[in-house]
Amino acid sequence: ISQRPWASPAAHTAMDQYFKVCRAEEEIECLNVEIHRIATYLCDEDHYMKACIAQLQVTHPPLAYQVQLYHHTRARFTDHHLRLLAEISGLHGFTGTTLPGKSTKTNPGDSAGEPVTVIPLAVSISTVPTSPLAAPDPGDDNSDLDEFDADEDEYEDDGSTLTLQEIIHISSD
Repeated sequence: ISQRPWASPAAHTAMDQYFKVCRAEEEIECLNVEIHRIATYLCDEDHYMKACIAQLQVTHPPLAYQVQLYHHTRARFTDHHLRLLAEISGLHGFTGTTLPGKSTKTNPGDSAGEPVTVIPLAVSISTVPTSPLAAPDPGDDNSDLDEFDADEDEYEDDGSTLTLQEIIHISSD
């Protein structure tokens, strides 16, 4: 068997090279698709974040400001990635496109979905300014306060909610 032509070291090297080239061609096809998907996702995410900011601007400006800061940070990386994709598109053998396509993921919360912003009750209540002229109603029996206290206990153990409340409180000052 060792005397067969395919058993020689040169034949092994040639076969290895052949299969590496075949696999590289398959990989180029996959990358052409993935690059198109990345460009689509980056564009969809930018539109989604801008729509969320616009919705929050109406209902909760301090939270909208925090989301806008987050978006600006992400946008810097988005620009960087789009530049890298443009460089990749100039490489020999690139046959894909860097133009964004149409995403199939349009469920709520997906990058191409319609944003529906929901502000947690604890955040909404903690940022409502209180008026010094407001006085408690003497006829109020405070029965609804027990229900509110139960809701508050839900959020006391959640450190991320408390941090969000602090950020919104600071940004509304």
